[in-house]
Amino acid sequence: MLILESCLKNNKTMAKKIRRINKQKSAEVDQDLYKIYEDDDGKLPDLTTVSRESGRKATRILTRTIQAFCVLAVISVLGFFFFSPYSKRSGAHLSVTINGNDNIQNGVLETYQIAYANDGSIPIASLEIKLNMPEQFVLKQARPEQTSEGNTWTIGHLSPGSDGLIELNGYWTAQVPSSSTIQTIFTYKPANFNSDFQDISTKTVSISKSALEIKADGPEETIHSEPVTYEFTVKNVSEILFEKTELKAVLPNGFIIEKSEPELPEGSAQTAWIIENLKAGDETKISITGSYSASVTGVQTIDAEAGIILSDQSRQTQTSAQTQTDVLGGDLSAFLIANGSNENKTLSPGDTLRVSFDIKNNSDANAEHISARIFVSPNPTGTKTLPLKLDQKIVSDSGIFTAPSNKQAYASFAWGEKEVNELLLLPAHGEKSLFFSVPILQELTSSNADTMEIKAELSVSTIGKVKKTKTLEITPIIISINSNASVNASAYYFNKDGTEAGKGPLPPKAGVSTTYRVSWTVTNSLHELENLSLQAELPPGVSWAGTSSAQAGELSFDQQARIVSWKLNRMPTSVTQVTSEFEIAITPTEEDIGTFVKLTGPAGFEATDVKTKDTIRKSFDILTTELIGDSFAAGKGVVIE
Repeated sequence: MLILESCLKNNKTMAKKIRRINKQKSAEVDQDLYKIYEDDDGKLPDLTTVSRESGRKATRILTRTIQAFCVLAVISVLGFFFFSPYSKRSGAHLSVTINGNDNIQNGVLETYQIAYANDGSIPIASLEIKLNMPEQFVLKQARPEQTSEGNTWTIGHLSPGSDGLIELNGYWTAQVPSSSTIQTIFTYKPANFNSDFQDISTKTVSISKSALEIKADGPEETIHSEPVTYEFTVKNVSEILFEKTELKAVLPNGFIIEKSEPELPEGSAQTAWIIENLKAGDETKISITGSYSASVTGVQTIDAEAGIILSDQSRQTQTSAQTQTDVLGGDLSAFLIANGSNENKTLSPGDTLRVSFDIKNNSDANAEHISARIFVSPNPTGTKTLPLKLDQKIVSDSGIFTAPSNKQAYASFAWGEKEVNELLLLPAHGEKSLFFSVPILQELTSSNADTMEIKAELSVSTIGKVKKTKTLEITPIIISINSNASVNASAYYFNKDGTEAGKGPLPPKAGVSTTYRVSWTVTNSLHELENLSLQAELPPGVSWAGTSSAQAGELSFDQQARIVSWKLNRMPTSVTQVTSEFEIAITPTEEDIGTFVKLTGPAGFEATDVKTKDTIRKSFDILTTELIGDSFAAGKGVVIE
């Protein structure tokens, strides 16, 4: 009984402690809540009503808007991958292969098979195939035939597991060697999609075998001035007829053509022949006869090249061949030299044409009764006259000069044994040089030719005991004349009407700034020019005034390099003159008193002649305050105090 009472008593005590602890915790929670909800005055708000702050509402609206955009973005991305046309996912449904020969001979019939199959489990609702073939492939037949222009086949429905085949027959006419690519584009729509997909398949082939064969034959040895014949054989080793083939021969410099079979086209700049309708298995022969000039010795190479001319007139090279001939030194050799070169030369108006004719006796015997002639003619001959000052005194080594006339457009120089003793008898291994020079016109007109041809011939009647007249032809030289471009630079203070173009005192005064105007003028009429450039450096003490103008091109000043530059892309012959101007200023010092002041340094001009491809270069001296050409400023160029 006592034990029971003791337990009850303890339980009551424990219950009181628990209630006291709970009461304390409740008070602590109330205090924490009070701190959370109390306002700035330490009072609790009325929690029986609920109000929402506008800021939190705006935040929720913004959050929901962002969520909506995220959903739309996800939908767009999914739509791009699952619904966009020409998706790469199409590979899971359609397989494509192109079968055929990889190593090609031109002109031989080839067959290509384009195989396609639906390897997927979903039907293809529509299928279209487009073929892209190089222009050098001639398609003769397609099975099945194209359903529309542009090598396109509309296949339509293709069920799972089904396939198809397109067979192409044709031949190649490409350059050898080369490579080409066959391309097929498959556009299709799976049955469970509402958009198109696209697959591209390619096959690269190598064209390594020619449709033509060519042989080049000629003598192994010859001597100059002896006639030689070269023969070229072109054979069609393909399976088809070629409407046009071309043979082109590249002959050594110094080979002089006398005739060819068939004849070369009149006015042709190349040694080339067109062969019409060369059938499969047929061959044709072309020959050319000529001689080597007296200036040629050693092994000479003749190259020949055969090609196919396509319907668009493009040329596809097929094969080439070459032959060589050793030109042995003859009894006499001669070399024609123009302005230091035995090759074609470009000169400018005002230059001097200098020609020498070097003769050498290579034999062990005397050469007797030699005569030499040089002909200078407009090229091509016609109504144009020579661009030479033939009325001037012509410098010559006793040569007899004959001027052009109404009957002949050329000028000639002749030497014989009466004029030159060495031509009466030129000893064994002896040499003799003949020469002449004549100025080129400074100003060419439309009546003057801008190209000349220089030819020479040499005759000898006796070498040792052999009395036989022998005439040697010499490799001609073509002289091209550059355009007649000229440049003028001037500085001035007064305009032509006497009004002031400059500023400041004139004569220039020490310590005071004076501004001048500089003018550059380019004049040209013979040939078109391109990449024109004119530059000059400003001396120390000269400043760029900032005012500038140019009728064409771009005029600029590099402040760091102190270079004035005028550049033009081109100057056609329809524009005969262009001008640019700019202003500069000087402030003379006491050291300049009593002198002219430099306004520009030396200037240089460059341009490319479009016809001759030569670079024309001009230069002109410095400009000073002397202002040569400004008559109103005469005597007012020296700096004063």
